[in-house]
Amino acid sequence: MGQRMSFSWVLLLLMVIATVCHADWKRDTVGLYSRYYEVKVGDGRNDGVQRVYCCCYNGHVVEWSFDGNDWIMVDCGSVPLSPDYRLISLRIGDGRGDGLNRIYSACADGNIYEFSYDGGIWSLDTVGIPGVFYAGQDIGYPRNDDTVRVCAGGWNTPVREYTWNGTSWNSVDVSPGNRYIWPLDIAQGRNDGINRIYAPDWYLYYLREYSWNGVGYDELTISAPQPLVKAIVGEGRNDGMNRVYASGKLGHVHEYTYQSEAWQSVDIHPSAPLRSRYGLCFGQTRSDGLLRLYSVAQGGDIREHSWDGMAWADTVIDAITGATVDIVVGRGRNDDTARVYVTCASGLLFEYTNTSPYVGIEGSTYGPSEIFMDVSPNPSAFVSSIDYSIPQSGRVVMSVHNILGAEVCRLVDDFQPAGCHTIHYDMRDKNGIDLPAGVYFCRLGLENRETIEKIIRVN
Repeated sequence: MGQRMSFSWVLLLLMVIATVCHADWKRDTVGLYSRYYEVKVGDGRNDGVQRVYCCCYNGHVVEWSFDGNDWIMVDCGSVPLSPDYRLISLRIGDGRGDGLNRIYSACADGNIYEFSYDGGIWSLDTVGIPGVFYAGQDIGYPRNDDTVRVCAGGWNTPVREYTWNGTSWNSVDVSPGNRYIWPLDIAQGRNDGINRIYAPDWYLYYLREYSWNGVGYDELTISAPQPLVKAIVGEGRNDGMNRVYASGKLGHVHEYTYQSEAWQSVDIHPSAPLRSRYGLCFGQTRSDGLLRLYSVAQGGDIREHSWDGMAWADTVIDAITGATVDIVVGRGRNDDTARVYVTCASGLLFEYTNTSPYVGIEGSTYGPSEIFMDVSPNPSAFVSSIDYSIPQSGRVVMSVHNILGAEVCRLVDDFQPAGCHTIHYDMRDKNGIDLPAGVYFCRLGLENRETIEKIIRVN
């Protein structure tokens, strides 16, 4: 059931926030619910509308939608009560490979829970092996084939891979033994066109890399100077090269670059205060369109990390009270502006907008944009050619949406090889009817990456 925020509650809680945002940023409150953990922005309902999703310590997943004036919250459901039913991490993606996004949340009770939206109702399913503590998962193509999989890690349990077979989930152990893994990432960390799993091992001070060899997974351990709590992959330096970024319990953020057949590491935040820096994400939030790294320290500051061509510099966006937990960049309001969203253990969800924001195509709600799309001619009265390129093979979905976010047609929904592709769009909806003149949005998605291009139809 949708809920609107009580003004008195918001006012009371905001009174405890004593700091003022950096002058380049504006802070707004999305809403209050319960003790949050991870936050993501995505199309959880498969209706073309971006919403903000949070998992909570009380076992619930909640959805925040912006209606043009206010934020409205919907409770997507809760997991069964157990001795420890905390939901620790959250991902949005096509875990079953059927073209439908679902929400996946790892739980301390040993399950990965799957939330599906269908016909106005959220339903709950389970993925996983009960009895272990799962702390993170990702959705992708770790075997570099045409099958999407869900990979998960946790405390004192193997890293596992789950594949939907049409009726149930098959599981395979990825690691050769038990590990202590926090949220992981499936991505091309070596820039060789091959997906691998990057998993932070909190207990043994390792970043672990898993590569599919055709029969099983090879494990490589990369030493870390601190217990790691999150790993993500992306173009942090805006130089076309992916690197692995990992944050840790001592507050530092490390950058790992694969070159000369070895991993090299750099501490990009050497002056970090001694607080666990759990939240870590990429985003394009400033008008220059450059990708930057964003992080939060638990109960501490929110920082923006930028590569200036010579060195890393960081800016404190805010330093609110209330135990900040996680951070993500996305188009939560379904406009052309990418914003930063931060969860707090106090139950508050904040939104930060840069005073000179990036307006246009937001590279990804989960990580850096590695896909490209161009529409020409644009505006167009009849047929436009859509050229696009993808850096790796995978399931590609291209859809056209109206200004309300509703899908008017789906142009591509298929597994495609890496490289350049072209499709011709005749400006018709899914029923073959000509679209009325106006503004539309073409969305191209590959795994957890997406890019959006505005299309203008003229008479």
